[in-house]
Amino acid sequence: MSDIAMPSGAGTQTRVAREKLAPEALIAIAVLIASTFTVILNEMMMAVALPQVMVDLGITASTGQWLTTGYMLTMAVVIPATGFLTERFRMRTVYTIALSLFTVGTLIAIVAPGFSVLLIGRIVQAVGTAIATPLAFTAVTALVPQSRRGQMMALLTVATSTAPAFGPAIAGSILSGAGWRMLFITILPVAVICLIVGNRMIKVPSTPRHSKIDGLSVLLSAVGFSGLVYGLASLGEGSAEHVIVSPWLAMGVGLVFVPLFAGRQLQLQKSDRALLDMRPFANRTFATTAIIAMGFMTAAGGMMTLMPVMLQTSYGLTPLQTGLFMLPGGLTIDRLYRCGRVVFSVHPCSRHTHPAAARNASLGALNKHLLPHGSAIMNTIQQLTGAARIAIAFSIMTSASAAYVAGGEALAPSMAHGAQQYYLVACFMVIGILFIALLMPKTKAGEGNSVPVAIH
Repeated sequence: MSDIAMPSGAGTQTRVAREKLAPEALIAIAVLIASTFTVILNEMMMAVALPQVMVDLGITASTGQWLTTGYMLTMAVVIPATGFLTERFRMRTVYTIALSLFTVGTLIAIVAPGFSVLLIGRIVQAVGTAIATPLAFTAVTALVPQSRRGQMMALLTVATSTAPAFGPAIAGSILSGAGWRMLFITILPVAVICLIVGNRMIKVPSTPRHSKIDGLSVLLSAVGFSGLVYGLASLGEGSAEHVIVSPWLAMGVGLVFVPLFAGRQLQLQKSDRALLDMRPFANRTFATTAIIAMGFMTAAGGMMTLMPVMLQTSYGLTPLQTGLFMLPGGLTIDRLYRCGRVVFSVHPCSRHTHPAAARNASLGALNKHLLPHGSAIMNTIQQLTGAARIAIAFSIMTSASAAYVAGGEALAPSMAHGAQQYYLVACFMVIGILFIALLMPKTKAGEGNSVPVAIH
């Protein structure tokens, strides 16, 4: 007989062998994961160090908060342009620029003699972080075949999700024996290693598209997104005494300029010149997962934001104790994502119902041309929800706490009860997200292009 029946598993084994990643690709993915973890860890550690920075530099809380607010504003302005940068230049070039900026910003922070120079260092760091984070997801998606994206994206998601949990513990342990500058000194060698290795190993096939950046889009994006982030973050601080611009005015400006920015992109994308292409939203999977990501990050992020405040204010824990208390949560998230990585590879539909897979499902549904823009959109959403969760969480906690104080309860327990009210609201938000997840279209594992990407 000329035709010989193949064992049922033979085709799968052949496909897996064909899709085995080259060592160079694995190293590139590893350095992308390490750099993403590092830049996000750096972002989270400043919150714990802020009281020590205020004492050391002799600044007030209203001044010191700009070390975090300025960081968020910078990222909100830069992230929408990362899709254009990734298309305009090779990914290795963009990665080198991002990590170089982050490293330079870290050096400036280490030697900063005062607040102004430290703020400059933080802003330079934020520019590097804003470029590096969405680039990592775009590069990993391009480096692996579609059937293995769930596994690799889950690993990268672990870095973005556990860094905020590990940040307080790491910062608390360092600050217990050294000054705040040691935080940046610890980060510096890791950033340098990622920069050197990434510059040599990140080789993502791409064809740079020579196009000019639209100045009006940059202006609309900068004013719109920075207005929304600043307004939401200022509302979340619970006091308007030290703000430069009214939070309501800033949000009003943002609500006007962001739609103008979106309209400008819809116009420019007809000629393929958009700074941030809006076509990913035409994909049902991407649009649905964007809503899921926004709701989940707002709910879960608000819980993580209130937790250290409640532990230190209501229960009297030190920063180190707070960090160690939150550490098991980070480890639990890590294990869940690792389990999710296995589920992605064996279950055809489960990746659409797991919150950790929102980014993977959204980017996996896009074609190669729209990947950088899809990643930039998801990271812009992350920044907006980062500010929104602060505003929502603290507003609910503050109003609920005031009601408990009015009823005769002491301030410390009233804040704990106020935080519990937010946790109840967040619980209902997550339930709503689960129902939205049911609207996602079902796809089979490995569906689509399974041809491995060559490294050259």
